[in-house]
Amino acid sequence: MWRDNLGAPTDESLNGNGDQMDGVTEDDYDVWTSNFGPPINALSVSASAAVPEPGAVVLAGLVLIGCAAAGRFRG
Repeated sequence: MWRDNLGAPTDESLNGNGDQMDGVTEDDYDVWTSNFGPPINALSVSASAAVPEPGAVVLAGLVLIGCAAAGRFRG
C-alpha cells in the first residue's frame, strides 16, 4: 500500500497518516514498519522451504525395492 502511493501529494488514499505530514513519504513507511514489521521477501520464504536431496530419493527407492524383494521371497 505504501509503495503504491509513494510520492502522492496527499494521504487520502491511505488509512491514516503515519507521520502527520502532507504527502506519502519514507517517514510514513518507517511508521508502518514499526507497527507491522518489515515486508516478507518471497525469495526468503522459498529459500527456506525444505527440499529433499537426490541421495535421499535414491535411498528411499532402494528401501522400497528391498521391501518388495523381501515380500516376494516370503510369500
